[in-house]
Amino acid sequence: MTATLRLALTVFSVGFLVEGLGDLYTFVTRAAVLPGGGLLVYFAPAFTVVGLVSLWLGRHEWNELHKGRVRHAHLSFGVTVVLSVVAAISVGLAYLLPASVPEPTAGWVFGAAVAGLLWFLYLTYGLAAGHLTGTVGKLLVVLALVWAAVAALLLGDTARSFLPSLLSSLSHRALTEHAVLDPFVGQLSLLFVTYLLLFVAFLDAHRRVLRGDAAGGRGPVGGAATAAPPVSPTPPR
Repeated sequence: MTATLRLALTVFSVGFLVEGLGDLYTFVTRAAVLPGGGLLVYFAPAFTVVGLVSLWLGRHEWNELHKGRVRHAHLSFGVTVVLSVVAAISVGLAYLLPASVPEPTAGWVFGAAVAGLLWFLYLTYGLAAGHLTGTVGKLLVVLALVWAAVAALLLGDTARSFLPSLLSSLSHRALTEHAVLDPFVGQLSLLFVTYLLLFVAFLDAHRRVLRGDAAGGRGPVGGAATAAPPVSPTPPR
């Protein structure tokens, strides 16, 4: 009954580990390019999509545990999508209607949207699996979200100041992958802390689901509550 649930946790765990090690390498070496070229740039989005698809396919298993938490995770992911659209619209309006949308205003909106969508994405991870973890796992999720908030604020500020360069590249048809990603390498590398904390927390969730300890006191995951032992009748006196 928990195969899809464990698959989703495994996918997320592998993604967190690889991204965490990659960001740690970037943080330590200050290298703008990771081993393997630009492929790792797309690793996190790919694993996020696969993990979310697995989560959706196994939604009945998650609902059996804490339906309210799953609804909150859906809401958080919805906010992430909305903020992504806001970030894209702010850039589009600043590029197409510079007279109507001043560049500084667009920069603040763009920076706030980027910071928000990044943090709400990690909040989605925490809400999706935080209730499956034990006390230590929950603490790790909280610490991961706090550190993600710090990185998101720094990233949002960089995005705000980067908008003029982005608009200039768009105007000159000179937009490249490195031109977009290089300004954010330093802030993104800070997320190695969040990724590694989430990796350990999701491992804890996987272990507890496998052992049947994550059902919130209802007995084995995916099953009914443990039945009370039969009471022997008292013999008449």
